[in-house]
Amino acid sequence: DPKLLEVFISKVRECGGGVDFVGTDKIRFHYKGLFIATKIETEPHPGFMTDWQQNWVVLMTQAQGVSTLHERVFENRFAFVSELQKLGAQIEFDMATVKNPKQYYHFAHNPEKEYKQAIKIYGPQQLHSGVLTVTDLRAGATLAIAALLVPGESIVNGVSILERGYERFVEKVTQLGGDIKRI
Repeated sequence: DPKLLEVFISKVRECGGGVDFVGTDKIRFHYKGLFIATKIETEPHPGFMTDWQQNWVVLMTQAQGVSTLHERVFENRFAFVSELQKLGAQIEFDMATVKNPKQYYHFAHNPEKEYKQAIKIYGPQQLHSGVLTVTDLRAGATLAIAALLVPGESIVNGVSILERGYERFVEKVTQLGGDIKRI
């Protein structure tokens, strides 16, 4: 149901991406030209879902300008950023000031604790190959996608995490035209 993706589709269009509806059950996303930086705040459904943010960060490394992403649903969800930086991604943490954190965040905010909830992504960037390590399922998919974007060969360690969550991941990526193999 495309209505479940309304916010995502809106953001794809906002950044300059193409979206076409094919029949009643397919959506075609495509590249139309230079992507434009966006500002994202994650929200529970029907907002911009937190599960989309990792892949969105990779997309924004290719966008013109400075993008921001503020994670409001879960705490400290940016462990994958250091791995993307190994590929040359220019991403920095933004210690965003929030007037009322207990109302703003959707997790039990502790004022005694330091949180890394927002990042700035600078683009567009020419990423390069590297050796990456998967730390969790969604970040693993993001790292695999990032590795597919860059010239040369990248190695992604810890793919067993990926394989537990995404059935036939390598096979499906290969069917889509990705040059990927398990070693």
